[in-house]
Amino acid sequence: MRLSRFYSTDLAPCPYLPDRQERRLVALVDAESGNERLDLLTEAGFRRSQGFLYKPVCPGCRACVPVRIAVDAFRPEWMSAYVALWNVTPVLAAGAASALAAVFVPDYARLFLRPARRDREVRQYAQCLFLEHDLCRTRSRTAVLLLVARFERKVELCADTGFSDRVSAADWHGVVDATTTRLAQGDCAGALMAGLARVEDILRERGYVGDGTAPDEIPDAPLEAAGS
Repeated sequence: MRLSRFYSTDLAPCPYLPDRQERRLVALVDAESGNERLDLLTEAGFRRSQGFLYKPVCPGCRACVPVRIAVDAFRPEWMSAYVALWNVTPVLAAGAASALAAVFVPDYARLFLRPARRDREVRQYAQCLFLEHDLCRTRSRTAVLLLVARFERKVELCADTGFSDRVSAADWHGVVDATTTRLAQGDCAGALMAGLARVEDILRERGYVGDGTAPDEIPDAPLEAAGS
């Protein structure tokens, strides 16, 4: 497995403990390259989520402790095969039914997704995509990534530092609101188009108008990625 880079997220509300702040150390990975480094990072306390691994590095807090269970060590000798089958079968059947429902019924699967964790995961995924596709390397640092997460029904926007002097956080929130309104109606493609149209309007209003001579540094085609 190849590691692209490490980076640290901004402080955000902790999804587990009230009145705490969370920060993560994140590693972008290429999962098709093998599992040796994945095992090393896991042993070092990293957790895996989609195409990246992360480890809590929260200031002043060490409450999160990664645990790896040695399954082979749990073999009760007193339990006969019949007793084990009698007790385990209903649990497995219920778990299988729940797993199938989660796969085929998105509304049911969303019941297991806490809002705080959803917001944090989508934000982190957007930041990872921004870095993975080198959007921070444009000459004027004016790249924008608009992520529409279909399963989570969540919209996240990442804008580079070149906009900070003319585009406010409220402007970007307006883009997210316009996109979320269409997404709530189940129209993913329409949500994305509404968000992009709002981005274009804001950039024109703030004077970001090209003269047609500069090369296009970012592909125009939308990116559809697994887990988005």
